[in-house]
Amino acid sequence: MKRLNMSLKTKITIGVSLLVAGITATLGYISLSYFQQQLRENIAAQQFVLLSSIVSDIDEQFSDAQNELVEIAKSFPPESLTDAARAQGFLDRQADHKTTFDNTLILFSRDGTLIAETPYVPSHRGNNFSSRDYFIKTMASAKPTISEPFIFSDKNRHPVVMLTAPLLDPGGKVLGILAGSIDLTQHNFLTKHSRVIIGKSGYLYLFNKDRTMIMHPDEKRIMMKDVPVGSNLGYDKAIAGFEGTVDTVNSRGLPVLATFKRLSTTGWILAANNPQAEVYAVIDRARRELVPFLIVAIAFSLIIVWYCVKYLTAPLLLFTNHVRSATGKKRLEPILTCGTGDEIGILVEAFNNMAVELAVEHETLIESEESLRKVEQRLTHAMRLAQLFEWEYDVASGLFCFSDHYFTLHGTTSELEGGNLMSAGAFAGKFVHQDDAQMIGENIAKAIATNDPDYCSRFEIRVYRLDREIRHILVDYNITKDAAGRTIKISGANQDITYRKRSDEALKTAKAFNESTLDSITDIFYAFDLNGKFLSWNKTFNRISGYSDQQLSQKKPTDFFSGEDIQHVTEAIERTYKEGTSSVDAYFVANDGRQILCEFNGAILTDGNGNIIGFSGTGRDITERIKHEKELLAKNRELESFNYTVSHDLKSPLVTIQSYAGMISNDLAAGNHARSYGDLKRIEIAAEKMTALLDGLLELSRSGRIMGQSETVDMNCLIKDTLNQLAGYIKQSHAEVVVQPDLPAVFGDQKRLAEVVQNLIENAIKYMGEQVLPRIEVGTRNVGQTKVFFVSDNGMGIEPRFHEKIFDLFNKLDGKSEGTGVGLALVQRIVEVHGGRVWVESEGVDKGSTFCFTLPEAHKAEARQ
Repeated sequence: MKRLNMSLKTKITIGVSLLVAGITATLGYISLSYFQQQLRENIAAQQFVLLSSIVSDIDEQFSDAQNELVEIAKSFPPESLTDAARAQGFLDRQADHKTTFDNTLILFSRDGTLIAETPYVPSHRGNNFSSRDYFIKTMASAKPTISEPFIFSDKNRHPVVMLTAPLLDPGGKVLGILAGSIDLTQHNFLTKHSRVIIGKSGYLYLFNKDRTMIMHPDEKRIMMKDVPVGSNLGYDKAIAGFEGTVDTVNSRGLPVLATFKRLSTTGWILAANNPQAEVYAVIDRARRELVPFLIVAIAFSLIIVWYCVKYLTAPLLLFTNHVRSATGKKRLEPILTCGTGDEIGILVEAFNNMAVELAVEHETLIESEESLRKVEQRLTHAMRLAQLFEWEYDVASGLFCFSDHYFTLHGTTSELEGGNLMSAGAFAGKFVHQDDAQMIGENIAKAIATNDPDYCSRFEIRVYRLDREIRHILVDYNITKDAAGRTIKISGANQDITYRKRSDEALKTAKAFNESTLDSITDIFYAFDLNGKFLSWNKTFNRISGYSDQQLSQKKPTDFFSGEDIQHVTEAIERTYKEGTSSVDAYFVANDGRQILCEFNGAILTDGNGNIIGFSGTGRDITERIKHEKELLAKNRELESFNYTVSHDLKSPLVTIQSYAGMISNDLAAGNHARSYGDLKRIEIAAEKMTALLDGLLELSRSGRIMGQSETVDMNCLIKDTLNQLAGYIKQSHAEVVVQPDLPAVFGDQKRLAEVVQNLIENAIKYMGEQVLPRIEVGTRNVGQTKVFFVSDNGMGIEPRFHEKIFDLFNKLDGKSEGTGVGLALVQRIVEVHGGRVWVESEGVDKGSTFCFTLPEAHKAEARQ
């Protein structure tokens, strides 16, 4: 096969163009892959947030529906269980609840017989439904129940979900069941989400663990189990417990980005399907457009590179033609001009030099004397290239003989200096720095006095140029002796090392700067070699570890850790050598035994050739950061609990008001004014309860925000004033209140601290129960070095499992007691704002309770200030 000959220009053009195309294609592919992954993650996150919001809404709607049904059940007159007409009338008055229970409201007796329903269906009354799952579960648990979807027994056979609420007597016995059903084919809070569109054609659907479809845009699929196992892997994973987003294929063979989230009220699974063709449409379009772009880029790069290479190689082509034309000639002619100062120009210059040298060598063959002169010229040229300035010292005359080139070192010429000869004294006085002039005479004396015929030496001096610029010179010399062993000549060469000295000094300055910078940072810095031997560290390492430089030089990296942290650190180091960087959190053990939680970040060290030679890293104390993160997490959990409690407790009076308002409307329409007064009273009670809850919330929020001036507070006077304010309440309860004398003073807001004592004493009186001789004691006790205040009673007591729960907002162990359940939450908030803590001690029911709290003592607070 004939070899294809291409010019250098063509080879470079093709090579560079292919390189550009390869890099562009690779970068394009990597970028598209990265953007596709980011797009998927963003859409997946958005879908999961959307789904979580909808699930939360459905769960809340189910909870509201259950609460609504429970409130209806509470208002149902028990005597109507034996009077179908009255029961039917009661259900017919619940028209306001048709928006929630859009199919039917039903009343069952405790044996499962249908007593009444609305809308009324004559054929249903008297039928027995005791075999239904929702009836069995409600009777067994005596609690509200949400059924699995089933076909309702009317002529339309609509799929429904049944919610139940037991009718209870005062002893908790189930008298009957009130049930409300939601039609899965109607527009309600559950089915409305089937109309949600994600993107252009994405959709939502709901199913349960037995694969029954509960909600779907295609109503024909409701109550169907038409997703076989294995046809939709994401569907199968969700049934197995998975929550999140996966790439899967739906049961109809369409690739989708599917997200799954489980309802907390029923355990059903809400899913979102977003077709992958829509999700990745922009990426697919970018891929299609990448190919034309690559073709244009290659064509453009071919043109640019062709002209660039043509321009750059033109001098080389000229040189090549010149060399080719010199073939067979006895003498090479130099190229007169090249026009470039790059490598090609250097090559041409070298060729010219070679041509000159060949010419010189040719002449040398003819005349040996001329050849010697040329050799001397080349030697001089070489010395000048090496920045060597030659000289000789004649011992007999005491004169230096400098070459013509030597004087360029001092920025002058032999003509300006009156010739090439100069005495040692004159030379030192004119050109040598005054602090180094003595060295000239000392070295001449040593060279003359030595008996060593091969004596040579080196020293460094500073010299002046004619413009008084100082240069650093390295002087090398040797001697020549005569037959009698006397030194007759000293020959030497001076080398200008000014730039090298400046570089060394700059390097030292840079090193000192780096060390100073590393020593100034608050993080630990260190570096060690492949054998684990420390190469360097900063002063922070010494300060935190407590080890000296000598001790650290003998340590290994794992010597500063213990337990499992040794393994974690070892794995992080190995990971660094594989991946280039790593990070690990571990406890750093100092010389005094202190353990400091640090975040360590490491990276590999390489030499100039890219070979790994060791490891460098930093360590940062993250103790305070972890502490703040834990505090923030605790505050977030507290806020979530607070929001849930407030929304739950405030909603109950609203439901009551709404329910009885509907009853009043019906009674007024029917002319039943007597019943309306009772319903209005219930509304008034609910409103008063809501007002009390809101007042409690306001007071609780003020306790953490609005604090008065902190001062020294006499607890003896504060408790005395509090008891005077509660004198009537205490007298009415017949309680004996005992206060220890000489209580210590504290430092805080006197008004807020009075609220703490007042709430605890009122709480003790309120929960005395049936105690014949109620007794309350207020005092302090010592726990270590801490003074603990307490309010103790001999009342109802508290089971240990409720010791923490009683401080929650609106939490009352006795639901029939007065108050809103804000008092103890308020106490806890005030004490914690003052930097203390509060807790309860009680052995159980009828064992009494002791509420304890700590506060900053006045003398300690003043000492800190």
